[in-house]
Amino acid sequence: MATIQLGTCNLHYTRAGNGSVALLFVHGGFCDDQDWVYQVKDLQEEFTVVTYDQRCHGLSEAPYDTCSVEQFATDVHALIDALDLRKTIVIGHSLGARVTIQAAADKPDHLLGIVLVDGSRLTKGNTVDEVKRVEATRLGENPADYLEYRFRAMFFDNADPELRDRIILKATATPREAIEAIASGTGYWDALGLETALPRIPSTLPVLAIQATHHDEKTERYALPPHTTTTPWLDLLRSHMPQLQVKITPMCGHFNMVEAAEDVNDAIRSFARSLG
Repeated sequence: MATIQLGTCNLHYTRAGNGSVALLFVHGGFCDDQDWVYQVKDLQEEFTVVTYDQRCHGLSEAPYDTCSVEQFATDVHALIDALDLRKTIVIGHSLGARVTIQAAADKPDHLLGIVLVDGSRLTKGNTVDEVKRVEATRLGENPADYLEYRFRAMFFDNADPELRDRIILKATATPREAIEAIASGTGYWDALGLETALPRIPSTLPVLAIQATHHDEKTERYALPPHTTTTPWLDLLRSHMPQLQVKITPMCGHFNMVEAAEDVNDAIRSFARSLG
């Protein structure tokens, strides 16, 4: 991996391919750029493909108090500029979907389009203090135990156990301070930032959602059955982005870019070709 310096952050990234359209992949919380290994392998022949470890994830180091969705989104644009990417589609999974929405709200003209991979909203609240109470209660005394519980719920009976255990082990190895900072930053944005960001995304910016599951603050995660056309999360997106395109990858877990890699890759390829 190569490294660039963004203020107090050493950001590690990998670049492959040489296509005129760039695909910038943003992984989820407590994960790293290896989540996109099947996308890199398949798509680099046609596109420029960039993956990276978000700050405080993987090899990328930064102060924990910089772990906000807004800062993660600023890093997206800084990376695009540093690598001189031209026509860029940002593709984000889970926390990365949040980062992608914020990046599109901040600088929509900087992007060719965005792809949201199994996004969701897990926290609602009206004030910072209220969100703090929710997050503190949720994490409990041992955040790693909570994280293991949450990640196990992201997989279902048909998941590859080796894949599941590898992802869970990586997540639960996250330092406690990083878990708390990343979880808090995500919770604040879900509660207080999402519906501020969504109206700022213009209807002219193409958006694709690739959805496998549904999960919110009241609903345990479940796999979407075949022939699903919408979920409460997709309805929220549509209410602000009428241009939304949707691809359902049914009967798989939250990490659909690994569990249903071929379907996810085909959806990204088709979307990128239509814009490039």
